[in-house]
Amino acid sequence: NGTGPKLNQVDHVRPRLETARRGDSEGSHGPAAAEWLRDVYGMTLRPWQAYALDRALEYNADGLIWASVIITVGRQSGKSWLSRAVCMWRLHNAELFGEEQTIIHVANKRETAMEVIRPAMQWAVEKYGPKAARWGNTMAGINIPTGRWIIHAANESAGVGYSAGMVFADEAWKIERRVIEDSLAPTMAERNQPQLWLVSTAGDSSSELMLSARARAIDNLATPTSELLLEWSAPPDGDPDLVSTWQWGSPDWSEK
Repeated sequence: NGTGPKLNQVDHVRPRLETARRGDSEGSHGPAAAEWLRDVYGMTLRPWQAYALDRALEYNADGLIWASVIITVGRQSGKSWLSRAVCMWRLHNAELFGEEQTIIHVANKRETAMEVIRPAMQWAVEKYGPKAARWGNTMAGINIPTGRWIIHAANESAGVGYSAGMVFADEAWKIERRVIEDSLAPTMAERNQPQLWLVSTAGDSSSELMLSARARAIDNLATPTSELLLEWSAPPDGDPDLVSTWQWGSPDWSEK
């Protein structure tokens, strides 16, 4: 199959698999989030990142529409930039959720999460003072008046003792399903507008967590429930020797 992906009006590749917008959507916090990130944090999103944030932060009368956000994107596309963006925005906009925010950020290796949060920690220290960031092997993260962003290895102790408004799983295809379902998802049970993010590059057939979440979302692409899927990936019948095939997994690609 040599058919290439469709470009958005602002020159980014649209996801090959994308959950439809729900009829009860009243708007999105995405544009305001992108503005906050630019004006306060000094981060300018790429067009595809702004699009993903716009979809993920859609809301209705009850709050955020999507309880789960599943994003698959090719390597070196800016996944870590998007990860840092959504965590920083939610941490600093607690008033939208009516409570202080606790964000639990997990990865298969703690170092992977540290690479995402480190620039945000440095910024927090400059803005709030040295006590805003904790760099040790335990409880590492950011703690500011509006909440905290904590990193943890993706193991059975992740989330123990916490009540989280957001759980962010980085390189989720390497994380065991039971860690999310048994240890982390329950931490969000009593929080306002909780959201689970599963963000990853393409994994393999051993990833039970991503395969099960993806399968549920694919079953409801046209009739969405509470799971949003945005997947930039090559079609199964794509010819790996064609440029049009690998462009599917490159959201930043343009014809310029």
